[in-house]
Amino acid sequence: ARILIERADREGARALAAKAMSVKPAPVSAYLVNAAIAEADEEAERALQWFEKALAAYPGNRQAKLGRIAALGALGRIDAVRPLVAELRKSDPNDREVLVLAARLAAEDGDWREVRDLLQPLERDLEANPDANSLYAESLLALGQAEQARIRLTAQMRREPENLRVRQLLARARKATGEGAPVPRLPS
Repeated sequence: ARILIERADREGARALAAKAMSVKPAPVSAYLVNAAIAEADEEAERALQWFEKALAAYPGNRQAKLGRIAALGALGRIDAVRPLVAELRKSDPNDREVLVLAARLAAEDGDWREVRDLLQPLERDLEANPDANSLYAESLLALGQAEQARIRLTAQMRREPENLRVRQLLARARKATGEGAPVPRLPS
């Protein structure tokens, strides 16, 4: 079903997901693939319902917990996300995905020092996570470390030249370092 979702065959994926749900008890993967279909349909509320059902049947499932957080975030329900992220941080304080989620919440609050402190230990691996990498660079920029932000963002821009957010952050970093300052006009 996940392969069919990637191929944009949602009807085929739905048929397989329904078949998986008919197994009693339904495996956690059946709930998660239904949530993935809802996400592909851009129906965050329906995805959230599937993640909630998965957690009712499999309370400790990490994927369902992370999916619920993502769905709540997509719905703009940040206050509902906060305790869930805090709970995950308690159970595994070194979980990289959870640290990135905590950093996003800190960014929502404008706490750039906390963003940097959460992501700095992951610095070497952030290139594999473009959103976290640009968030880390934004924290560096906000904390006056524009040159470090510029270097990080320049590398990311080479990998993702179409990324508007990175382009905007890089422009800010270049301006802050003087590299992007306008060339003064010569007197006429």
